[in-house]
Amino acid sequence: MSTITYLYARQFIPFKRSKELMSSLFGLSMSEGSIANLLERMVEKAMPVYEAIRQNILESGHAGADETGCKVNGKKHWIWTLQNELNTFIWQSETRGYDTLQEQFSDQLQPLILTHDCWAAYFQTGAAAHQLCLAHLSRDLQYLKELHPKEKWVSTIQGLFSKALALKRRMTENPTKHWLNARSSLEQQLKTWVEMPLERAGKEVIKLQKRLQKHFQSLTTCLHHLHIPPDNKGSERAIRNVKVKQKVSGQFKSVKGADIFAVLRSVIDSLIKNDQNVFLKLVTLAKA
Repeated sequence: MSTITYLYARQFIPFKRSKELMSSLFGLSMSEGSIANLLERMVEKAMPVYEAIRQNILESGHAGADETGCKVNGKKHWIWTLQNELNTFIWQSETRGYDTLQEQFSDQLQPLILTHDCWAAYFQTGAAAHQLCLAHLSRDLQYLKELHPKEKWVSTIQGLFSKALALKRRMTENPTKHWLNARSSLEQQLKTWVEMPLERAGKEVIKLQKRLQKHFQSLTTCLHHLHIPPDNKGSERAIRNVKVKQKVSGQFKSVKGADIFAVLRSVIDSLIKNDQNVFLKLVTLAKA
């Protein structure tokens, strides 16, 4: 059971190749149905761990959130994640809307500081605070810089985001130092430029400016809380494996199969974050 789980959710090997591997290495003849049954049994054993991961994140006070599309029996579904530095919780849904977050967590996200991109569903959670992904915004600015190379507003905002990231690194390296003046100065510069009239700028530039104005308070949350990252790269990594899985072994054949992967991948990614030996922990879980 643990070997099949490891091959499926850690190495993303499809059922057919798992059958071949088990036969070649261990002389075991297995059907794809047997593999599916073993994974279902492992999920049953993993559910307490899966729920503990969810609870750990909700009690941590902060999390990154992200979602990505996936194929389930030819239809588009969504894989979501809520994660932090020690835990990854993954689930699948037919929709990308706020209803999915409400169904999964109800009002439990309200005490959290959420790091994410600008997807509207996250702002509907009533979270205590938000941090927009500065890496994502920097990519948007780089695109606009290439589109409008003479637009000073774009290059200035991009430079201020770079300063914010540099300040965050210095704050993390020296957390006992008093950073109030540096943070206040940077936020004031950012506020001045975000609110600057841009009547002659391109429509794409004005659109981004309006987004920054609307969510200005969510641009520098990470400078007020040392444990909050300035970007959402952790969440992107947590669900990138779904894309790898689909490239290696194809789409999910059923909703149940997508749910199985979400549970097992949550456990495995959390083990990796805690520097645990994934296979040995799966063996222990299988014996539980």
